[in-house]
Amino acid sequence: MRALRDEPRVPGDEIRATLRFRWPGKHFDAVSVEVHRTSFGGPAFGDCLLLRARDPEPVLEGPSVSVDLVGTVPDRVRSGTYVCRYVRCHVPGRGWVILFEVVRDVILRVRTGPSVRPAEREGAEILGLEVCRW
Repeated sequence: MRALRDEPRVPGDEIRATLRFRWPGKHFDAVSVEVHRTSFGGPAFGDCLLLRARDPEPVLEGPSVSVDLVGTVPDRVRSGTYVCRYVRCHVPGRGWVILFEVVRDVILRVRTGPSVRPAEREGAEILGLEVCRW
């Protein structure tokens, strides 16, 4: 997994990312990635960024999936360093399933003023998440 580390994001910025992972024999129809502020908080404190995608496109090379994700830095987000907390997939008939927790390699910095391997779940194997520069 890789994420942009050198340019801070500001409220209103659009974040685009590509997630690549392998989850053999599983079907899902949506993906979400939650990125939380590291020091304290979570969704209730304005310390969460959400990236989402629908209709993942399979990669032609092997049994992996590549998904384009998009999200916007909310107006009420707080400054700080954000780390990927969850990667979830929506499985028809089952609901949202956590595939990965605390992916420390994915880091975003958010500025509001002036200027480890992830824990694997469900037998999934993460191959990468890249946040694109715009």
